[in-house]
Amino acid sequence: MNTTDKPDGVNPKDLPNRPTLSRPTLPVGTISHGTMQARDLIPAFLDALRACNPDLADKLEDDRPPLAGRYSEELDDWFHEALWTAMEAHAPEGYYFGSHPGDGCDYGIWPIEAEDAQ
Repeated sequence: MNTTDKPDGVNPKDLPNRPTLSRPTLPVGTISHGTMQARDLIPAFLDALRACNPDLADKLEDDRPPLAGRYSEELDDWFHEALWTAMEAHAPEGYYFGSHPGDGCDYGIWPIEAEDAQ
């Protein structure tokens, strides 16, 4: 039998363990706590992302608008559309990136609750 043939009635879970390609994921838990300021969140988020996907973190940092002392619509757009999306994409399956349900300034990777997954 060649590798493209699949015998009828075989459950893939019953096959021997084989290495699978997986995407890099962020560690579960707090990434940044105690602040909601972009000047604090952005470096913390980029550092966490750099640990699992350094090329993407470097690209995002290169594309980042300057961190000004005041609100910047351009920075806000980048933060929510590029950085936040990248963080969400690197959450492990069954988890999400965002603020902790019990503490709005505790950002990290948290389990998706069963009622949220429906």
